[in-house]
Amino acid sequence: MPDTELDITSLLARISQLEERQNIVSKYMVGLKRQFDGMTEALQQIEPLREQVSELQQRFNQLPTSSNSLDDAETASGATESVSVDDAETEELSFEQVEQQQHQELVASTESVVHHAEVGVNAETAEAEKDEEIDAVVEEQNPTAFNDEEFKTERIMWLLNRIYAVKEESQETPISAEEFLKRCKQGEQDFTEINLAGVNLSEQYLNGNLSKANLSRANLSCVKRGTLNLSGAKLKEAELCEAELSTVNFGEANLNAANLHKARLYGAKLAKATLIKANLSEANLQQTDLSETNLTQANLSGANLSLQANLSSANLSAANLSRSNLRKANFSRANLSNANLSKANLLDANLEGANLQGVNLQQAIYNAATILPPGFNPAKVGAYFIAPEALLIKANLAGADLSQVNLTMAKLQGANLIKTNFANAKLLQANLSGANLSEAKLEGDFTAANLSGANLMTTSLSGNFTAVDLSNTNLQNANLSQPNFSGANLTGANLVGLNLQYMNLNGANLSGANLCGAVLYGIKLSGANLTCADLRGADLRGANLERANLKGANISGADFGQKANLTGTIMPDGTVHE
Repeated sequence: MPDTELDITSLLARISQLEERQNIVSKYMVGLKRQFDGMTEALQQIEPLREQVSELQQRFNQLPTSSNSLDDAETASGATESVSVDDAETEELSFEQVEQQQHQELVASTESVVHHAEVGVNAETAEAEKDEEIDAVVEEQNPTAFNDEEFKTERIMWLLNRIYAVKEESQETPISAEEFLKRCKQGEQDFTEINLAGVNLSEQYLNGNLSKANLSRANLSCVKRGTLNLSGAKLKEAELCEAELSTVNFGEANLNAANLHKARLYGAKLAKATLIKANLSEANLQQTDLSETNLTQANLSGANLSLQANLSSANLSAANLSRSNLRKANFSRANLSNANLSKANLLDANLEGANLQGVNLQQAIYNAATILPPGFNPAKVGAYFIAPEALLIKANLAGADLSQVNLTMAKLQGANLIKTNFANAKLLQANLSGANLSEAKLEGDFTAANLSGANLMTTSLSGNFTAVDLSNTNLQNANLSQPNFSGANLTGANLVGLNLQYMNLNGANLSGANLCGAVLYGIKLSGANLTCADLRGADLRGANLERANLKGANISGADFGQKANLTGTIMPDGTVHE
């Protein structure tokens, strides 16, 4: 009958649609594993979905590669040609009910996933969109049947993709820097979970609660802060170079791959934050709390982590800490495996229980107060032991912070001490002959030390140099801030153009020294030996040269003024001044 034929045609069309669905499934089955891998990576950040995805993965792995052929379905459709209209209607209704039951099971299977993703995906809308996708795909392929489990899995996978697509589309659009700053000026303080991804706030003043805010890839370079809370914030790949962020709370924040070069983070709270591959080179991290942080492969070269910065239980595996100041830092139970600590300052540092497997300590410094794991000897891996009478001949200590150390009678001949800080250090009778001390800070006690032949160009000298041996040293352009050179040996020293006014050089030996053009106003040179010294053009007004020896000295153009004290001075021609 015509109606029966119409119903059979409808069933055949339905079967054709089923074949198209199977074609889609066959296509998806090939790339399904790849989708799982990508989704698994994406879902790692969503803890509530982790178990559901794992279960789904197991179910997928257990799926059969093929099912029954559609031939049975075609045979069944042929058999329906002999049934009545009522039977055909019943068959179609049964088909619809089965499909709806599958759909309901799918919704039930994904209900918890949808709930945790916080995305309102309407199941019926998802079904309609899926049908539209099927209608849009035209692909010639030998059809293969699929069972209910395969169909259900395919639909769950598609729905998960839709969840992420909808979530991505529904994310709040980042507000502009102008809008954010406007709200700040209006007195708004609470910006919890605000989306500022990618905005440019460089050199701005930040204040308020930005906990859990999205600042990924934002430009915060050179920002200044008030009372700022960035706990739990997303700062991945953010630009924070030279930012003023002292005492800011970054607890549990994501700073992976962020640029914090030269950032000021004094006393900041970074406990449990993640800074994987972050750039913290030359950053100020003094007294910063970095406990339990993840600094894997982070760059902390030249960073200042002194003054008891807390890195206990931190993960610093493969991190770069070369030239960093770790003085008095706490690394207890930290993971420093394969880290680079070359030239690092570990004076008074606590490394108790730390993992030092594969660590690079070449030219790092430590002392008796450095706490180390049992049996670990830094000297065996190239570190320098700083102590009285230490053997540091030709050591490379350039740029090291040796303030307040005791190196009495230490042997530092020929050492590289460029830009080394000796503020308040003790180097009594130490041997630094031939050492390169250019741009170093010599503000300690160098009594009777040997600096003969040392390079002191542009060096800062303000300490005690009583009886020090500075013979044949180069002090050109040195910064002399009232050092005590009484009894010092400066024979053959280069003092050209230096400002030595009011300095104490009583009894010093300056024979053969070059003082050409030097400012010696009010200098104390009582009993000093200046034989054969070059004093051309020197300013000696008000100088005390009582009983000094100037025999053979060149005083051409020197200005002694009217107040210079030359009582008993032996003049260049050998005569004694009255």
